[in-house]
Amino acid sequence: MRFGVTVVSLALGAGVSCVSCASASFCDSSDDGSWVQVWGDEFESDELDDTKWTKMTSDEGTCRTATCDEEDVYLQDGNLVMRSRRDENNSSKYYTGAVWTKGKAYWAQTPAFRMCVSAILPGGPGESGTDGQGIWPAHWMMPEDSSCDPDEGEMDIMEMISGDGTLYSTYHYQTSWPASNCSYPVGHEEVFSAIPMPADWDSSYHEYAVERSDSHIAFVIDGATVGNWTGDTGESGDPAVPLLWSVPFHLILNTAVGGSWPGEPNEGTVFPTYHLVDYVRLSQQHAPLLEP
Repeated sequence: MRFGVTVVSLALGAGVSCVSCASASFCDSSDDGSWVQVWGDEFESDELDDTKWTKMTSDEGTCRTATCDEEDVYLQDGNLVMRSRRDENNSSKYYTGAVWTKGKAYWAQTPAFRMCVSAILPGGPGESGTDGQGIWPAHWMMPEDSSCDPDEGEMDIMEMISGDGTLYSTYHYQTSWPASNCSYPVGHEEVFSAIPMPADWDSSYHEYAVERSDSHIAFVIDGATVGNWTGDTGESGDPAVPLLWSVPFHLILNTAVGGSWPGEPNEGTVFPTYHLVDYVRLSQQHAPLLEP
């Protein structure tokens, strides 16, 4: 499978306004009814809504070298808080928080949907000049039907590693780790955008989003499209394959610690660090999509 790619490289910086701090959201219901918000969480309660979310454990592997600990997921001041911390008695042991909607909320490509997450990210320098080495916040979506996972694809709405100030948005598809367990050609493919984060990503809310249909994926930050891909049936010599979006996807929010991509924390990594989510919103389409 190959994608037609349109990547918009934006010079996001201090002058970019925080959409999430205002009334507008990419996932708001539109005045003309073309998009309707159908699901979400504003985290205004005292406890996490267990009809929508499950606190993840280390069995899912999401926290990398840290231990997923339910105590590190809680609500405070209208935020979902995912805390990452170092063990008080073992400087090489870490704990962190993660949640997902698996088994409780998931969405297919028809009708098209938009998923939006407004967040302040962990791992920034802050006033004290702390180091984010090894800190890996992510908002991502995986197939609800794990029988073809991960051949059905993985949508990484937002990833950042070690406080490097780069927003990575990626769609992985036709994956085979370690081998294809569906009928698609063996081999991992991906399309992605990598752009500078807004300068205040660690102190102000910004909205990270994806728009997904049966023919395209668009990644969006603060209402601005940063990557837009459309699918076709492959190139000459390859077997024609369907768009790999035949199952619904669920949402995962987490902060991993360590792993092969960011590397491990070092002596300069200051804990605890906090991943704050102001809201999560999901809208569905009732009119034509954004132009690719």
